[in-house]
Amino acid sequence: MPTGPDVRVPSDIRAPAVISRRHPEVGERLPRVRGQPVSEEDYANEQHSATPARAAPGERRPPVNGFAPAAPLLLGGVLAAVAALYLAARLLRVTGEHLVTQPFGSGLEPNEHAMSRFHPRWYPVTLLFLAFDMEMVFMYPWTQVVSAMGPGAVIEMFVFLGVLLAGVVYAWREGALRWT
Repeated sequence: MPTGPDVRVPSDIRAPAVISRRHPEVGERLPRVRGQPVSEEDYANEQHSATPARAAPGERRPPVNGFAPAAPLLLGGVLAAVAALYLAARLLRVTGEHLVTQPFGSGLEPNEHAMSRFHPRWYPVTLLFLAFDMEMVFMYPWTQVVSAMGPGAVIEMFVFLGVLLAGVVYAWREGALRWT
């Protein structure tokens, strides 16, 4: 807690806090009890929260622009990112000839041509995936509007799920899910 000739520390907790102010003519600090009325002249000489603590008694500094303090940090970040990309491109030169001839994959060497035919057993699996993928595409927005639409929306969704379930039962009965 600061102490000195211009600050009084109350001995009793219930005592009012002391605020120091400058005398308008002499410039020395005079104690003022919190809640005491302030004249316009005293108010004009006091420093307020928008003024930095290091400002001279009559000097007022404009508030800091919101972007100005962040500009050097932002500029430094952009320069660091550009420097990192430049160094990575400079140090990690890769010849593209091997990559151009290879199709994109999992990193394994391809065993067959990229345009080869797929086995027919993949088609039912693909269709089932698309059916359930579309189910999810329709169910997410439905969850947002079901309370506003009422019981009709619930009935519509159960009909939709019933049609999908009938398709799965049909595919299962026909052996589309058997992997032989």
